[in-house]
Amino acid sequence: MSAERCDCGYSFVAGAVPPDVNVPNQKAHNSRKKFWGITLGVAIGVAILYSVSQPTRPAQEGDAKAPGQAASPDASAVADRVSQADWLSQDALRKTRLWPANATVGSIAYQIAREHGWNQNVNGECALPTPAELEQRDESDISFLSNLIMAACGPRASLRTTDKTIGIVVSSNPRVDTIPENIRREIYIRRSKAETQAEKATTNMDDESGSKLSDKLISSAMRPDKVKYHLSDEDLRDISSEGMWKNWPAETAEEIKAQQDEQLVKAGCREIYKATSDKAIRDLTVNEARQVDACEELGLYK
Repeated sequence: MSAERCDCGYSFVAGAVPPDVNVPNQKAHNSRKKFWGITLGVAIGVAILYSVSQPTRPAQEGDAKAPGQAASPDASAVADRVSQADWLSQDALRKTRLWPANATVGSIAYQIAREHGWNQNVNGECALPTPAELEQRDESDISFLSNLIMAACGPRASLRTTDKTIGIVVSSNPRVDTIPENIRREIYIRRSKAETQAEKATTNMDDESGSKLSDKLISSAMRPDKVKYHLSDEDLRDISSEGMWKNWPAETAEEIKAQQDEQLVKAGCREIYKATSDKAIRDLTVNEARQVDACEELGLYK
């Protein structure tokens, strides 16, 4: 065998054990290396399992985002949207309470808006229909406020809820708005009469057939107005809603005057009856006799 020199300073023959190396000590060294290797592997495994089992920390403001990573929704923004949806939904909490007689649309809107952390912008826009107390009975805030605004501001008014602010939107109808109010009132009267006549004509009919015939009769009666003023069925409904909101009487001025005169005649005949019913005919004055005859002819002497 050839002798070689190692860097450790002694010579040895290849394949032979150096004279200063202790074989038992070498085995112990190898055992220790194996032990620490196993220990290190176990520690790494435990660390990996621990990191996987921990919940992920929510992203905080200022955290670096990876390219293309969308920002996490802010918790307060989510809670705000949920709260907003709660009170604006049809399934919102129903309440029963009494609003004072001196309340205005603005003050009621302010109170409701404040309860939900909102603002209001309806001050001075509408007046309440009556000075009486208003009762919110088993009704959500959004429903009560919507109905209140429509009653106070007209059928075209609606509640606006944007940017956490309560406001009012009044829609326009260009075709209807260009028609003078006295003409709109006449159209309303004709439509009201057509609805009354259609109701009488369909009294003994089932709902479906009666509804179809009623619509046909009303449409036929209103055709001249539709053609003359270029109105649609929706325009006619708009005029009808306006008339009901403004409490327009469903009669013409002549009809109203005739009704008033009839009431006066009835009241006069009642007074004549009271004054003459216990008298003998021979005891009546000429004027009383004429009045009695006139009332009897009208069937009002009673």
